[in-house]
Amino acid sequence: MTCGGVALVNGSIQTKYLGVSLDVGVYRSEAKGLIMKVFINHASVDADLARKVADALQEAGMEVWYDLHVLPGDNWAAEAGKALEESDAMVILMTHASLLSDHVQRAISYALGKEEYSARVIPVLAASKESLPKYPWILNVFQMIDLTAYPDEQEGIRKIAALLQDADLTPS
Repeated sequence: MTCGGVALVNGSIQTKYLGVSLDVGVYRSEAKGLIMKVFINHASVDADLARKVADALQEAGMEVWYDLHVLPGDNWAAEAGKALEESDAMVILMTHASLLSDHVQRAISYALGKEEYSARVIPVLAASKESLPKYPWILNVFQMIDLTAYPDEQEGIRKIAALLQDADLTPS
């Protein structure tokens, strides 16, 4: 999309000034003065994958919360609750461990009931669907990303960032 010498390329606003290409920010966040806050919902054993997803989302201009931000001595439940309240979107890393976790299930329930998360819940299959325990059927309604379908995991992770960049942050 271009407009008056400004182009929207992969969710980023780009322009040329005096023949020099400039990347002037992430479309949904800096352009509108809004920064999307994303809660990564995962089991603790999936911390490496959560970190990879967090890195990609942060590179795309989003603010990310996952349990690495909780320091020893902090009240984990209070910190997670505050992050859930302040977030605009949720990425659910669906693994065997996460789908058996009470914490993950409660966070999913919260997101499904919070209007502000509307259309901004992204279930991510990090294991084959057949190997996973039963999960809430409603997650099938959202656009699901199957990381196992990508030969390169990073490609699937970039898809998560792209979906969130395309999400509308304006109030419903």
